[in-house]
Amino acid sequence: MSSNANVSGWSACFNTTEGTIVASCTITGDGITGVGLIVNTGAGELVASCYTELAGGSSSASPSVNLVSKTIKEGDTLLLAASGEADGQHFFFEEKITIGTC
Repeated sequence: MSSNANVSGWSACFNTTEGTIVASCTITGDGITGVGLIVNTGAGELVASCYTELAGGSSSASPSVNLVSKTIKEGDTLLLAASGEADGQHFFFEEKITIGTC
């Protein structure tokens, strides 16, 4: 049995005002009880990750990571991965994305 989760709205952008990179996505599905976002460079090097458990289940969640990096910049490629649990099943999705401007 596989999870009923879906991921959309993958985003990675550089906030010039704050000097931070913002990575996010939106996860939808029945009974979401955990969501995480993993940020890797285009070469696969781990940059940041987060994970949050949700009490009682949810039908939508939007994990995000804000990070400061001297080496990653607008125009670079990131490999984002969303993981978690929905309806009692684990899910994992990944997407390559180019950093734009927020």
